Amino acid sequence: MVRECQDQGGIPLNRDRVDILKRLKGLTKDEIAELCGESVLFKAEDYSDSKRVSNIRVEDNFLYFSVQGSRPSPYKVEVEYDPKSDEFIPRCSCPSDMAFCKHVIATLLAVQGGSAVKSKRSTVSDEEAEAYLSTLSRDDLINLIRGYFERFQDIRRELSLRAARSRGEKVDIAEYTSEIDDAVSGYVDYDQMVDFIGKLDDIYTSMERLTSIFPEESAEILEHFIKRCIRHYENCDDSDGMYGDFIEKLMELHSTALSRFDCDQKRLAEWIIHQWEHNDYGLGDYILETYASALRVEALNILRDRFSSKLTDVEQRISSKSKWETRYEYSSTKEFLLKVYDLLGDDERFFKLAESGLKDSSDYLLLVEKLVKVGRIDEAIARCEEGIGKRLDEGLLKMLAGLYGDKNNHEKELSVLEKLLRIAPSEEILERIEYLAEKTGKKSEYKKRAVKILNGEKQFELLAKVYMKDKDYEDLIDIALNKGCHRELREKIAGFIAQKFPEEATRIYQDVIPDLISEMENYAYRKAATLLVELRKIHHSQGREQEWTSYIEALKTKHKSKRNLMAELTKASL
Repeated sequence: MVRECQDQGGIPLNRDRVDILKRLKGLTKDEIAELCGESVLFKAEDYSDSKRVSNIRVEDNFLYFSVQGSRPSPYKVEVEYDPKSDEFIPRCSCPSDMAFCKHVIATLLAVQGGSAVKSKRSTVSDEEAEAYLSTLSRDDLINLIRGYFERFQDIRRELSLRAARSRGEKVDIAEYTSEIDDAVSGYVDYDQMVDFIGKLDDIYTSMERLTSIFPEESAEILEHFIKRCIRHYENCDDSDGMYGDFIEKLMELHSTALSRFDCDQKRLAEWIIHQWEHNDYGLGDYILETYASALRVEALNILRDRFSSKLTDVEQRISSKSKWETRYEYSSTKEFLLKVYDLLGDDERFFKLAESGLKDSSDYLLLVEKLVKVGRIDEAIARCEEGIGKRLDEGLLKMLAGLYGDKNNHEKELSVLEKLLRIAPSEEILERIEYLAEKTGKKSEYKKRAVKILNGEKQFELLAKVYMKDKDYEDLIDIALNKGCHRELREKIAGFIAQKFPEEATRIYQDVIPDLISEMENYAYRKAATLLVELRKIHHSQGREQEWTSYIEALKTKHKSKRNLMAELTKASL
């Protein structure tokens, strides 16, 4: 497990290894700008200052964190630091094709306490900039601004929109829609998807600012953008769901734009109904939540009446012999109507409908969430237990664990968490079990039970974390030698046990290295060379230099035709 403590900036940081932290805190603003460019640095500073960075932790020379972007779930990011080459290797789940995207840079700034250390360059304060601008003549100011809008397309467009509005003219959005049409076209295969989304994300970024200044025009552009993307979606290989996530993000920005002016509520209601009914590629599943900020009573009443009528119609068609599609239509219509009642604050109708025909986990979840919202906690717990009795559901179990936690009923919370560990194992659940077990004085008992569950579910990653924390070397070796253990975990275990059990670590490395070489990819060759360096260290520390020489020479002879591998070995001085 990772030991966490509070840094002076209020961010949980790990103190077990400080190499990466020391290096990050030593970066100048110039060095960070070289990694990403000035424009990305500017955006990242806004993210860092607005406290979007959370869950920072350090394990060895890896920095892990979450950054809240514009979509509901935060982006997962990690930064690896190689002290030998003094290089940072970033990875981010966002669609950007930049290695050092704004989410990575935001965290580098956050680690430094919210902003980068003082830059070597001279900086100008807002006051100094204003004082300088006040000395310029009208012509000089016009020339300065003209220079900027010739260099920056977004500034030119914004000035054009402001000019049109000042003249009382209808704002022309053709340039925006034309750019969207050009970008959203052609077949996009799996390998092209990251670059494609990166281009769309650039348009999205410009729309974010426009939405705050021209919400009405932005809403029209975003509607066009969404429709275009939905039509284009079938021409793409979106195996990783990046395009779908992007369209959801567009819808959220569309909702933000609509909420900033007195939009046509009837048209908004029809837009939501259309998206829900067509549910193109699953985009209608959470359409009501997405547009909740823009909805007013007028639109909600339209949705209530339409879906009440629809539910009645489906009820008349449903029977014990009804097809699955009809039953699903009933369940999804009921769920949508319940959400409308909730937004309207119509608790009476909500509970009457929610408590009729409780069958699916989603039925129980909506009811429990509402009971918690109105403070009926004991009823919420009873309904959770009732739903779990019918079917073990991750959402209901998490809800019930939280409810017992709020009531400080640790024994019952532990019981629920053990069920969760069985059906949806995670490090977060394991840590919570450990914390509560220690608090109740039953750490040993619950640890044995948790390990038994993880063994049964073959959760080797989580088992390894438990064993590493307790330094159970023999159990770690058993995991590494298990055929179901993936290669990256075996590498990690070998590094962990190398000092205490060099022979076993040697055996693991010698099993993993051929697998890497067999992939015949440059990244695998680099990784194999890194592991070979570690293997050499073990041999030398044991006085087995001759054995090492024989091993590496045999490996080179066997793979001498692989020029890229030989190049990586030479780079690593092997």
